Amino acid sequence: MSNQTKLKSNVKGALKDVPKKTVQPSRKSKIPASSQIPENLTEEIQDKKVTSPEIDFIDHVSKNINFFYTDEYENPFVEIRDGERNVKCAVKAGEDFEDFLGKLYWELNNDALPDQVLTKSIKRFKSIAKYDNQKSKGKIAQSVRVARANDSSKIYYCLNNAVEISENGWNVVNEPPYFRRFDHVAEQVYPDKNGNFKKIEEFLNLDNEDEKNLLLVWIVAQFIPDIEKPLLAIHGPQGSAKSTLSSIIRMLVDPSRLMLVTFPTTTNELAQNLYQNYLPVYDNISKISNSQSDTLCRAVTGGGIQKRKLYTDDKTITWSFKRGLIINGIDHVLNRPDLLERSISIKTKRVTGSFKPKEEIFEKYKIDLPEVLGGAFEILTKVLALKATSVPTASRYPRMAEFAQWGFYIAEALEIGGEAFISAYENNINTHNKNVVFENPITLSLIKLLEEEPEKKWNGSMKSLLESLNKVRVSLGHEVTPKGWPLDPSHLSRELNKFMVNLEGIGVYYENKRTNEGAVASIISKIMPSLPSSTDTVIDLTDSTASE
Repeated sequence: MSNQTKLKSNVKGALKDVPKKTVQPSRKSKIPASSQIPENLTEEIQDKKVTSPEIDFIDHVSKNINFFYTDEYENPFVEIRDGERNVKCAVKAGEDFEDFLGKLYWELNNDALPDQVLTKSIKRFKSIAKYDNQKSKGKIAQSVRVARANDSSKIYYCLNNAVEISENGWNVVNEPPYFRRFDHVAEQVYPDKNGNFKKIEEFLNLDNEDEKNLLLVWIVAQFIPDIEKPLLAIHGPQGSAKSTLSSIIRMLVDPSRLMLVTFPTTTNELAQNLYQNYLPVYDNISKISNSQSDTLCRAVTGGGIQKRKLYTDDKTITWSFKRGLIINGIDHVLNRPDLLERSISIKTKRVTGSFKPKEEIFEKYKIDLPEVLGGAFEILTKVLALKATSVPTASRYPRMAEFAQWGFYIAEALEIGGEAFISAYENNINTHNKNVVFENPITLSLIKLLEEEPEKKWNGSMKSLLESLNKVRVSLGHEVTPKGWPLDPSHLSRELNKFMVNLEGIGVYYENKRTNEGAVASIISKIMPSLPSSTDTVIDLTDSTASE
């Protein structure tokens, strides 16, 4: 036997003497079948699921909710029962709905609402508003402050409830339309059935009778929703109560805890402000940029304004609304022809003698406000009756024809006279045009050039026109090229095209034709406007915003 074989034999023998270890099978937990669970334990588990604090609370909240819906932008809303009132609010944290949930949770648990319960509740109610066809009324458009019935025969004005206005009269109703409410909105006074709208004239600091009548018509028009209404530009010297007049108007139409606001610096902020205010008032404005001017134009005529929904994603929402707007300032700040076409300008007179404190003026106005508001509703009743039974007899309408047509009816109801209103409106537009032309260095130089021409007309190339205008500019005492002054014929052509409507408004007609030799301008003045004298106005060409 070899040594290797002997070694294997010895190892086997040694292993036989080692006691074998018993290997236990792995233990597996045994889960009894459902039939083996004690009946009382099954009931206990089911009871715990039903009575979890969150579900219990959501059930309690649901008993205080009338219905759900979404607005036109698909934001979830709910109508809740708050004591004897029905209140509509957005389903979101940090606003009225969270206060409502907190109140109900305290009633149920005598404790503050936990964050996890708040989050779960809002998620559930948002889902109901958007997706539950049985509990949600679906998509419903909401208005800010003023709404119109589906058949356009009635107007609704938002109080805590609402005022319903028709050709047959006006009454307070308890089932108002869907109004969008924001925290800044102030409570409105209760209107007086024996109202007198013209009491507001005591608080209008105006000299010009046409401008006063225009303003009265414009104020009543603010109670008519979804129509184009021109922007109201109030200007005047320091101490002429521009801000006071702006507040007087807003207190009547759209009272707010923030009666006057500074002009937003960005287009997004401006869009947000327009969305949240029915009649925003921008106080002490000194300049409006091109992009801001474009946004205001869209707000007046009802164009869409697009805004990012969140800064964290690329989703956008598009707001579309027609707003009345008020801006005030010492100087004219509307230098863009397109916005000027959509505005009315009034000038306040400087207060002489002793000044009354604003608080004293507002206290007196608050006493008269119920009469003024009730009187405005009486005028609206007459306007709706006129519109239902007659056709306006105006032979012409200015640029904003929709406002002009409604203004005709309002002027008739105010006993100003429809034709007198149209005439005053046209005069206001002509004044606008003169202001634009005389406050712009290019068009002012053009008028001066025509004034020096024997037949009040000019023909020639755009290049020679620019050379001539440069000479006129220097003759006016401005050696330094003003900001925005065109440096080439093409730029001059674009600038003159911008102001074509304003030039035509004062009787100056401009035409630009292309020939084989280049652009040729033809300018003729049918009604030569008189240039402003140094006592009328001071033209500062170095600070022009022609291209701003």
